[in-house]
Amino acid sequence: MSAAATEAEARRRRTRYPVTLAVTIGCYMLAAIAGMFFLTNHVGTVLQVLLWIVHCVVLTLLIEKLGAKESSLYAALFIVVTSLLSVTVAGIARDDLTLEQRGETVTVTVVKKWLDPPGVSKSRDYNYELKHQDGTKVLGPALRTAKDRFDVGAVLTVIEDPAG
Repeated sequence: MSAAATEAEARRRRTRYPVTLAVTIGCYMLAAIAGMFFLTNHVGTVLQVLLWIVHCVVLTLLIEKLGAKESSLYAALFIVVTSLLSVTVAGIARDDLTLEQRGETVTVTVVKKWLDPPGVSKSRDYNYELKHQDGTKVLGPALRTAKDRFDVGAVLTVIEDPAG
């Protein structure tokens, strides 16, 4: 039996169970997204990039070996980009929810304002140093906005993260 005939027979067997194949790939995707989400704050950027590349290769092989009739590279790249976006959005949502759950609403005063230095590809954000009404510094980094929204001396109500 020739290699082409063997491949055709294997493809015919694989495509008998398209729902099973779709569920298998879907479960792998959910596991990969969950794993990447939990690793976001625990590993460095270089390792994350390597993990995303491995994820793309594994996904391409899964799609190709489990019955894709066309090139699986485009489908895998689309799924990986979608996964990356979902992990990013989930991370932002997690940070916002965490702040809203454990944060404390406080009244603060803007005591200092500065503009980021010019960069090659980054926008110049406005930074505001905030202090409590009793004069103590607000925990955490400076408040950042894309536009100049506040003047020195402005009184604001913000949510402060007790952990900084």
